[in-house]
Amino acid sequence: SSPHTKICDPSCGCGAFLIAACKQFKKKFNKNIVDIIENNIYGVDILHYSVRRCKILLSLLAIINKEDEENYNFNIYTRDSLNIDWKNLFPSIFKENGFDVVIGNPPYVKYQDLTKKLIQN
Repeated sequence: SSPHTKICDPSCGCGAFLIAACKQFKKKFNKNIVDIIENNIYGVDILHYSVRRCKILLSLLAIINKEDEENYNFNIYTRDSLNIDWKNLFPSIFKENGFDVVIGNPPYVKYQDLTKKLIQN
């Protein structure tokens, strides 16, 4: 890994894996949390409140590290990761061959609950 590694959690929930990734970047490369939030970690979750909580927890991590900002440029979005145009959502990432690392727990859904269109995609 490098200080430029791009990590994505396509089912980030409240951000447990993204927060752990931030801590590892901080420890290994001594990067600012704000820089990591804005340039290294990316997340998607279908639930808006989970995305909101993820952003709050990442903000708190920055504040704990004395990096209080008025605004953070998060790359965390409320979307259905099984049914989005990834290249359109993250154009600069896919211009450079996509994410370096994809982490997370897969969403647990029953096959019967998936739409035919989603299954075909």
